Amino acid sequence: MHYEFTLVQLLIMFSLVSLIGIIIGYMVVQFRGSSKDQARRIRQLEAEIEELQAYKEEVADHFKKTAGLLHDMTSQYKSIYEHMAEGARRLCDEEESGAVLESLQTGLLGQDDRDRIEDTRKEKDSETHDKSV
Repeated sequence: MHYEFTLVQLLIMFSLVSLIGIIIGYMVVQFRGSSKDQARRIRQLEAEIEELQAYKEEVADHFKKTAGLLHDMTSQYKSIYEHMAEGARRLCDEEESGAVLESLQTGLLGQDDRDRIEDTRKEKDSETHDKSV
């Protein structure tokens, strides 16, 4: 079997083969390009996730430190208050110490703190009274 093709038939076959080759080449380029784009996007998303995680940890550390500092400040304030109250009781007469204590009590302490300090003061007063009797 011997096939003879006309020039037109050869041109048509060449055109079809070329077109198929171009289509296959385009699809390969698109597939490879999209794979590269997907890999780039995945790396970018992973970097953003790591950045977000680092930010979350920084925020958590910030608020943890802030809570500790506020706790320390509150503790120091209570110590100062107790020191001032004790000094007012020991060093001032009753009227002056009452005014000092009242001005201190209207500060930042809550009602529970004021009640506890008042109870402590009453206990010390009763102990002092018992010792003198």
